[in-house]
Amino acid sequence: MKKSLLAVLAVFLLAACAKPSSTADTQTGTDKPADTEKPAETAEPLSSDEILDVVLNDAGISASRLSDIKVSLPDKDGNITVTFGLNDQTVTYVVNETTGEIVSSDLPEDAAETVQKVQDPMEEAINAAFDSLEGYQGGAENIVVKPQGTVITVEFDWNGEHHTLQYDTAAHQIIE
Repeated sequence: MKKSLLAVLAVFLLAACAKPSSTADTQTGTDKPADTEKPAETAEPLSSDEILDVVLNDAGISASRLSDIKVSLPDKDGNITVTFGLNDQTVTYVVNETTGEIVSSDLPEDAAETVQKVQDPMEEAINAAFDSLEGYQGGAENIVVKPQGTVITVEFDWNGEHHTLQYDTAAHQIIE
């Protein structure tokens, strides 16, 4: 008796919760689809890292070239403000937290070009060290870079030999 009562109750609940697949049009006597409009799905908000990626991709600049990066909490409109220092300027981006759309930006038009001209001294030293080797086409191993004032020492193994070269950041050249 208990099992049959539970079965009847289960069938009743399923029937009560089921949505009709069509409704009859009482004027024409035809069936039409039930309201198929679904509530809007809420998208997951982007993380602060994803927002920063949107900004860096738009700017065309590596995060290593920026200083004092700040990502705000979302405002009442769901926008996040990202500020950072670039070439002694403060740049501000406003990005929609859900869509990743850039709402506004005060990035100077020539910012990416200016940053590309100003090369990282460590990278500059490594490239100069490799360029000083005749026939070098890659394959250096165990690279160690040691800055000491305006001189950067670059040590690495290549072609079966250990190399130690010094780069003068003021003169932009390898020194003997």
